[in-house]
This record gives sequence, C-alpha cells and structure tokens, in this order.
Amino acid sequence: MSITPKAVFGCILILCCLAPGCRKAENQSLQRTYVCTTPVTAMIVAEVVGTRGTVIDMLPPGASPHTYEPRPSDIKTVQSADAFFSVAPNLDGWASKLPAKQTRVLIDFVPGEMRLHGSHQHGEHSEDAGDVDPHFWTDPYTVRHMVPELVAFLSSVDLDGKKVYESNGAAFIKSLDELDKESASALKSCRGAKVALFHPSVMYLLKRYGIEAPVILEPSPGQEPSARDMARMVKTMRDLKVKAIFSEPQLPARPAEVLGEATGIPVSMLNPLGGGPDTSRYADLIRANVKSLKEALQ
Repeated sequence: MSITPKAVFGCILILCCLAPGCRKAENQSLQRTYVCTTPVTAMIVAEVVGTRGTVIDMLPPGASPHTYEPRPSDIKTVQSADAFFSVAPNLDGWASKLPAKQTRVLIDFVPGEMRLHGSHQHGEHSEDAGDVDPHFWTDPYTVRHMVPELVAFLSSVDLDGKKVYESNGAAFIKSLDELDKESASALKSCRGAKVALFHPSVMYLLKRYGIEAPVILEPSPGQEPSARDMARMVKTMRDLKVKAIFSEPQLPARPAEVLGEATGIPVSMLNPLGGGPDTSRYADLIRANVKSLKEALQ
C-alpha cells in the first residue's frame, strides 16, 4: 500500500495539533479581554478573572476619573474588549459614550443598602446618579458584597470560564473578609477621630472603621474653596479638634497645604485609585491607606 503526499501531510497536521504549542493556542483563543476605567476597579476585576483573561486599566498614572478625556486609542481598546466596566455616571460618565460591546456600571453590583449618599457632587452627572457616592471600592467589606454579581456577569460573558470565575470569586471573598478584619483591628484606636479630606473619595473606608470627615475641601472636583470657605473650615477644624488633613496624589496638593499651614495640622496622603508599584493589588492599596490613616491619627 502506497502512502500519498496528501496522506503524509494530513498525518503531520494531526500531530502538530496534538502538540503542546497548538493546545496553548487553543487556550489563548479562549482568553477574554476586560477593560476598566480605573486602576482599582481593574484590580478588583482581575482578582476574579485570574488567568482566564486580560484586564486593562484605561486611566493613565496620576489622572482623575472625574476629569479624564478618552483618547482615540481608548476607543479601539474598548471596541475590542469582551466587556467594559465603568464605575458610576457621576464619576466616569464619559465611559458611556465609548463604543463597547457591552458596558456594565459597577456601582450597580453594590447592594442598594450599602451605597452611601451625601452632599458631595461629581459634575454634570450628579443629579442622574441620585447623589450616590461612587467610591465604593475604598471599603473591602462593600467590595466583598459586590463580588457575587461580578462573578455572575463574567460567567455570562464567558460561559466556559464559569467555574474559574466562581472559584476565584470565592477565594477573593475570603481574602476580603480577612482584609476587613485586619483593617478594623489596625484602626480600632482611631475610631471617633475626625479628619479633613481634600475630596470625599474615601467615605466608605472611613465609615466602615468609625472615622469622621466633617471638613471636605473640594466637594466637587475642580471647585477650589474660596477664602471665606477656608476660614470657615479652619474654625470648624479647631472647634471639632480635627486631627489630620488628607490630600490625594491625583489632585492638586496646594489647597490642603494651605489648610495645613493655617491650622498647624500636617497633611498626609490617601490614595483612592492605586496603580503604582506599591499599590498594584487591591489588598496592598487598602493596607497602604489604612497605614496612612493610623500613622496620622496616632
């Protein structure tokens, strides 16, 4: 029996497809791409996605999601993604204008009773958002309760990856429970303390661990306080014995520094977004902010 060249080629093709390199290519074809508007939400999504896909953070280092303007390259990135995650209309409302296959608003994953409301505003979309504080991620306990919805959504996008998302989600929830207990223990001595914030971006964190923020320098991004506002804040801080002032790396430091000079209170830093080398994972970001709070309030 003779073997034709065509038969030989067929055998080689079959053997190649059974080789490890070909199986790897098949696995790569199952990979999903998810895009997030902020570094910290990318960290959260990545915990559930694991090695099942790639999670991309759109926001450049040092930028604020309140004022960011998408670049042409962002449009291409979002178009090619399996899903695009924004936070809330009153934080990154610009995300709704990008041509994604499907966009999910992460504040919708947070149980209604856990969402904070307040007088702070976030630009033109604040009324539509019902004045819901969008910075839910600053509290690991709140994040813990939005993970099941995130797992369910990712599983609907990638049915074959459902078991992976469920397993990763369960592990993430366990780690968040531990992180919450660790943070509560670290800040136990700080309960009842009062601080001044540049912007109300860590209210979930403060409320969770019993710290108050009676003074907010900029309730709305870009609206710096007037001289009269500053005088009133100085008086409030003295009357209430505010112990610390916190600025943010994504916002101008001068207003906080002026308040610090007027009151004699040192200015410390809280980072609501993360993304740097020391805060590239969600737990690292929370621990860094907890450490900053504890050091400033002791």
